[in-house]
Amino acid sequence: VANVVNNLTTTSSGYALDARQGKALNDALDNIIPSVIVDEEIRIQNTSKNYTVPYHGLYLMLARTNASTNTAQPSLKIEDASGVTAENVGAAGGAVMIHKVTVVNANTTVTLTAQNNIVASGNYNGYGRFTIILLRKY
Repeated sequence: VANVVNNLTTTSSGYALDARQGKALNDALDNIIPSVIVDEEIRIQNTSKNYTVPYHGLYLMLARTNASTNTAQPSLKIEDASGVTAENVGAAGGAVMIHKVTVVNANTTVTLTAQNNIVASGNYNGYGRFTIILLRKY
């Protein structure tokens, strides 16, 4: 095939772009546009849920939970494979919001753990939203 260029600098007309530049363009976009890896609302009560992140990169992990009554005191923990955690405990009947920015290797399991401390007469009906954003892939 005549007149094919494998660069992103040619400005002359009459040339076709080599297919290899598609990957170069996609990689460039991946490095500037944050990617949401997981964003879901889950029912959590004295339990953990695991997620596997697909890429090496800098991740922002956010989690929020809530207690439905004034007698429940929710707590949350985010943990990656290195054992580094971010955790918080909410006030009675309040919400908990935590975040963690960390470099994570590809195929690392991240665990969201939700627990509660309840008095005997209390009722806990927690929910949580957990979001993992890939800030920069490398």
